[in-house]
Amino acid sequence: MSDYKEIKGKTIQYLGTDPSDTGAEGQVWYNSAAGAFKSVVVGEAWSSGALLSQARELPGNGSTGTQSASLAVGGRTSGPAVISNTEEYNGSGWSTGGSLNLARADGASFGTQTSAVLSGGNRPGSSPDGRVETEEYNGTSWTTGNPNGVPKTGAVGTGILTAGLRSSGAIGNYPFPVQNTSEEYDGTSWTAGGTMNNARRNAGSAGTQTASAIFGGGPASGGSSATEHYDGSSWTNVPGTLNTARYWVGSNELKQLP
Repeated sequence: MSDYKEIKGKTIQYLGTDPSDTGAEGQVWYNSAAGAFKSVVVGEAWSSGALLSQARELPGNGSTGTQSASLAVGGRTSGPAVISNTEEYNGSGWSTGGSLNLARADGASFGTQTSAVLSGGNRPGSSPDGRVETEEYNGTSWTTGNPNGVPKTGAVGTGILTAGLRSSGAIGNYPFPVQNTSEEYDGTSWTAGGTMNNARRNAGSAGTQTASAIFGGGPASGGSSATEHYDGSSWTNVPGTLNTARYWVGSNELKQLP
């Protein structure tokens, strides 16, 4: 405490809520509601990377992996057309990977570049629009796995091939009602997971099957700022929310949450 005061010139504040002003940047405080010390840290800047070979709408394509070994899977081109191609990223450029057996957009993806899963998604004009099909990728080709019994589109995925989680989404028939359900994958079969507190679709997600977070998403076009954590059995609302409510959230993080 004394070292921090000597460096920054002020003591750590004890607050019931996080400060919302820009002056909080670089400061440290204790949030009594969360029971934790918090800070605002300046993030690194974005820089341009290599272009995809196939233009596609985001976040209609699946994506997973790390910055130096990731995948872009399926998605939409112009209009309602869906595609099946996969591209692999090595940190500097994109190369062509194996094609999906079923072209689709808005599927839930998780895993690594050489061990990935894509489940569900959307095929406009089919019946239902939402899909149950699951496919697995070995770094070269996609093979068909056991279907997920819920025909979702716009769901999000976290985890790895042998311990994955698909959550939220919408049932695939107009008017596409949003869902608060989640399903767990063990590399072979799907089982029902915990029920979320907030039904939503096209949200952001991060974490593992037993320590996951979901944030933002619909149904409203203005989006949501709500965040929930999953512990492997149940979902809990957490005090921390997005600073800006948003829909169609893009995220990609294979990481254990604290």
